[in-house]
Amino acid sequence: MEASRVNLQPIFVGGCDRSGTTFLGATLARFPGVVALPESQFIYETARMRLEDGISLSDIAGYISRHRRFAAWRDAGCAPARHHLCAGQSYRDFLEALIRDYARATGVEMVHAFVDHSPQNSFNLRKLRQIFSNLQFAHIIRDGRGVAASLMPQDWGPNDILETAEYWELNVAAGFAAADFMQDAARNLRFEALIGEDAETLNVIAKLAGAASFDTAYDNTSYCVPSYAGATHALVDKKPSPERSMAWRARLSERQVELFENAAGALLEALGYTLVFPRGSARKPGRAERASIMVKRWFAYRRNRRRMRARITA
Repeated sequence: MEASRVNLQPIFVGGCDRSGTTFLGATLARFPGVVALPESQFIYETARMRLEDGISLSDIAGYISRHRRFAAWRDAGCAPARHHLCAGQSYRDFLEALIRDYARATGVEMVHAFVDHSPQNSFNLRKLRQIFSNLQFAHIIRDGRGVAASLMPQDWGPNDILETAEYWELNVAAGFAAADFMQDAARNLRFEALIGEDAETLNVIAKLAGAASFDTAYDNTSYCVPSYAGATHALVDKKPSPERSMAWRARLSERQVELFENAAGALLEALGYTLVFPRGSARKPGRAERASIMVKRWFAYRRNRRRMRARITA
């Protein structure tokens, strides 16, 4: 582990995509001195590079500057990563200098904590904790049927109900494993409680932000939604609506709900979510239905790759 003076309080959020990781990050950024970063996968990527391969800070700075996710930092007015290098600097000190510059560029004064809400943080906590010894972890869990209704229309990730059910189970399991690894430095939160403004959940969030209570939060978040995420995160700065937690009932077909519950009903029930189909009654897909889903999955995969290449080269 690199020795470094503790400066900022790191808060890493993890969970399945479309579970509210960004909304939780934006909620934390309602507190004074807390900056929520755009999804910055290069943080855990360069942590692995530094710890496993001993890559120099100069090379890491170059990698970050070229990373497509750093574009949102540049757009906000942040200086190139190499501008924050100095002699005798640790990897953590370098990252914190970069984060302070982003906070300055986005108007967050006297920053004392930062939030990274990349969903994949759940899979990278061991490496991140080696860099940030005082790391706090927040795992957010959402009803998998709500995740499916929100995730399948996207042009990335799984696009059919069977793959989404498997993906949700994997990510929820990773989140719980990460929280177990972090022990007292972790919190498991529910998306439904967050958007329902449950008092206990809000006070847990306040403590993560270093505040005495949620009453000290500003009305608006300081989080800046990156231009590439404007469509998918359009509701981040809006007042939460509890009805969102049940919107999947209108967006998924009855058969999609049945297939999801056949695949992941045990985990849904274990988490306290009410099943539409009584335990054991949800029918699994037949051979023809599964084959049709797999063919559509292949076409969706090719479509998503084309769209991803178009975004990267735009």
